[in-house]
Amino acid sequence: MDRRDLLKRGTVLAGLGALGGAGLVLDSCSSNKRQGPASVKVTSASSQRSSSPRRGGALVVGTEAEENGLSPFSSNFDATGILYARAFYDPLAATDIHGNTKPYLARSITPNQDFTKWQIVARDNVQFHDGSSLDADALLVNFKTHMASILSGPILAPMISSITKIDSMTVEIAMNSPWVPFDTYLCGWIGAQFAYVASPKAIAQGSLDNHPVGTGPFVFSNWEPGDHLLGLRNNKYWRDPMPYVDSVTFRPLPLEQSRSDALKAGDISIAHFTDAPIYSQLRANSDFTHVDNLNGEVGQADQTFIMLNTAVPPFNDLRVRKGLAYLIDLESYNKVVNLGMTAIDRCAFQLGSPYHDVGSYPNFSIAQGKALLKSYQSANQLSFTLSNVEGSNNLNDLSLIASEFTNASVHVVEQQVQQSKYIINALLGSYQAYFWRQFGGTDPDQNYDWWSSSFARPVGTISTNFARNSDPIIDKALSAGRENPDPSARIEAYKTVASRLNSDIPYLWQTRALWALVARSNVQGYNQIVLPDGSIGLGMKSGIFPVGSVWFS
Repeated sequence: MDRRDLLKRGTVLAGLGALGGAGLVLDSCSSNKRQGPASVKVTSASSQRSSSPRRGGALVVGTEAEENGLSPFSSNFDATGILYARAFYDPLAATDIHGNTKPYLARSITPNQDFTKWQIVARDNVQFHDGSSLDADALLVNFKTHMASILSGPILAPMISSITKIDSMTVEIAMNSPWVPFDTYLCGWIGAQFAYVASPKAIAQGSLDNHPVGTGPFVFSNWEPGDHLLGLRNNKYWRDPMPYVDSVTFRPLPLEQSRSDALKAGDISIAHFTDAPIYSQLRANSDFTHVDNLNGEVGQADQTFIMLNTAVPPFNDLRVRKGLAYLIDLESYNKVVNLGMTAIDRCAFQLGSPYHDVGSYPNFSIAQGKALLKSYQSANQLSFTLSNVEGSNNLNDLSLIASEFTNASVHVVEQQVQQSKYIINALLGSYQAYFWRQFGGTDPDQNYDWWSSSFARPVGTISTNFARNSDPIIDKALSAGRENPDPSARIEAYKTVASRLNSDIPYLWQTRALWALVARSNVQGYNQIVLPDGSIGLGMKSGIFPVGSVWFS
């Protein structure tokens, strides 16, 4: 069974334009200012020439993966998928550079006093690509379809009690319990596909998987999976004069070196990168401009780690998980793999985040690691498979970590897996130890499904709590963080989550994940977007950027 078939048959959520329309005034902003500060600073960017955007040109984007489909209701959107989505659909909200949520496709997003009801007002005079109008009926169809979907349904159904049309442009969503950061999900980052609004006609036809129809800056032209996805300028886009380029083409190039070579050859205009040695070479090349997250991050940063399947031996034993944590020399690993460019956080939340709490996570100690593993090995044979995605750089990472375990007399089978199978194995629990990257978000509640015990399902069934770690203290803290609007209470809740994760040790931390965009020198606007209310919107995060704001000098 291939990835697309499996997702269609029952997968829950996996991994799950500048200047235009700046004069529009929003009726209200969101509640996000009440929820606590963004965790560090805005991403750093290279200098891009400042001049007026102009139209024309064909934008070609190199991506790290291909998607299983183009529908927000049935397709898995990782960083690449969100890039696709932002070309053809619009999110209801957007994140500004301070981490606040601002209405985008919605004219306003307003909670009641206790955050148990949210009213969303659609923006006037917006059309879908098929000519139908954005209104309350369209929002109602979209939310109800998401509620029934295999992706968003597990997130929304436990929380939402009703969705009601209030007037021709307004819907009200009633919650079973307070959901304070609900509006942050409407910004459409990874894990929040229900932010994207599709044409009700296309939803009824069931054609979105291969033919997206939204309100976005580009109109779908054609898609050859594994080769390219093409969108043409939406000349009726509600944020005129965006988009600036005539077309956008996405080219999946899973190997980082392939993206680097394509960029140097001029075959692509821009690409995202996560490999430090390759990025280091590119950012030193004066033919390119770049932006990265090395000097800070809005919200939470993605972390890299080895994810352990706590539902299967040997990782159902805390001694093994903790013993291996002692054996990883993070300082040496960071120097070798990331050239020392990235930070070491040893936590789900990065240093500088108000939620950061290392708790009892082990410091590097071969002696203590061996002692714990010996206590396990006295009654069991310690052997497991350590897996990473295919690729030469990934093989180097795999071999480096495996050698640290092997030096402590642990039998490690090294394995590389095709990327298309990797996520499916994680969802089904068909792995023991996986190299992984996750947990970046503009609000920590966006990690609820990855950490809640209610999403830790038995091996062989779909689980978005990939590590299948169950902890009632984490569950209680996650609920407090979701339901309490007091910033100080939310900080304490997520510090508890971080500390308990480091007691349970479902993750062997490595380093903060590097995300970078590198572009040809004539590519402008990829880390700049002015939101409809005139505020500055967040540019690059987790390799995602606003494709509608890009232009060529």
